[in-house]
This record gives sequence, structure tokens and C-alpha cells, in this order.
Amino acid sequence: MGFDFGVSEHLPTITLVLRVFIYATFFGIIQSFFSNHATQKPYEEFVIGYTKAFIYNFEAKKYSRCANVPANMKVITVPENNDEIILVSKVDKDYSFRAVQCIPRINKNKI
Repeated sequence: MGFDFGVSEHLPTITLVLRVFIYATFFGIIQSFFSNHATQKPYEEFVIGYTKAFIYNFEAKKYSRCANVPANMKVITVPENNDEIILVSKVDKDYSFRAVQCIPRINKNKI
């Protein structure tokens, strides 16, 4: 009455590798839920610092069409609002960003 399908292969190596992979994945997921996120703080500060430096060095312009830009600051224009600019300054290794209204150098009434 018994059925014999003729399958007599044993694959201990493959099942061992699969079990190790599945257990490692499972415990890695469990650990990520219960781990302390304090280790992400230095990486987060690194990314924010280099993003600010990138914006200051590559996105901000030294010269502007606005009269109210101090000499030691760079400018980022806001595309949606032509009357607003973002002033970017660097003091030592600290960057600051501040939105201000643009006072144009050219007065439209004189043209």
C-alpha cells in the first residue's frame, strides 16, 4: 500500500547553507528592530555636513542680481519665487542658510 516515488537523494549541504542564510536574515531583521539607533548619528552628521559643503561650493553663486547680498556670502535663487533668495555663508566649517527678499540692483522704474 506504500508509495515509492524513487526519490532517495539527500542534500545536506544545500539545506545547511539555506538554513544558515535564513537564520542570519531572520536574526538580522529582529536585531534591526530592537537595536539602538545611536550608531546612525555620526553617519547622519557626516551626510548633512557634506551636503551643506556641496551646496555651498557647487550650487551657490558668488554674484547676484540683488543689492542686499553681503560680500562674504553666496546666493541661491529660488525658482518658484524670483523675489526671494537664500543667502549661504561659511564660517570656519559651519554653513548657514537664510532666506531673504531680493532687492534688485536695477530699478524697473528707471528703465
